[in-house]
Amino acid sequence: MVTSDNCPFVADGVDGVFDAETAKTLMQAAAHFDAYQEEALRSAGDEASGTGGLPPVVYLSMGICGEAGELIDHIKKRIRDNQPIDVDDVVEELGDLLWYIAVLTRRLTGGSLSDVAYGNIVKLRERYPDGFSAERSINRLKREQHKAYK
Repeated sequence: MVTSDNCPFVADGVDGVFDAETAKTLMQAAAHFDAYQEEALRSAGDEASGTGGLPPVVYLSMGICGEAGELIDHIKKRIRDNQPIDVDDVVEELGDLLWYIAVLTRRLTGGSLSDVAYGNIVKLRERYPDGFSAERSINRLKREQHKAYK
């Protein structure tokens, strides 16, 4: 169960990233992520089962790639055939992706989906403090490329 004691969203003004109201909202969302993860893990079996001899992290990573491929294949075919995207199919593939991400997160890091979500939100808040900006995005890419060549 996510509480103010174990959820990083809750600390008042975590490094100045969140105000108290945002932290409360994120904590509530984190509880849903973590409950989903626990349910997903029930159907994952133990680390050694069902991987065909592959290390679990490889098997789970391949599962993410496979499900992402199924998702884009559906979209590609619908666009090619000038058909509307079947939202139910997309939601099913997204669910499969989420399952693999939930299980991989626990097996690889020992952490929770709320940990992943928290880290991502902090990164995005730092990158785009006033919301998304194409200019900040382009300049960020230029800065990263410049660093790579130093």
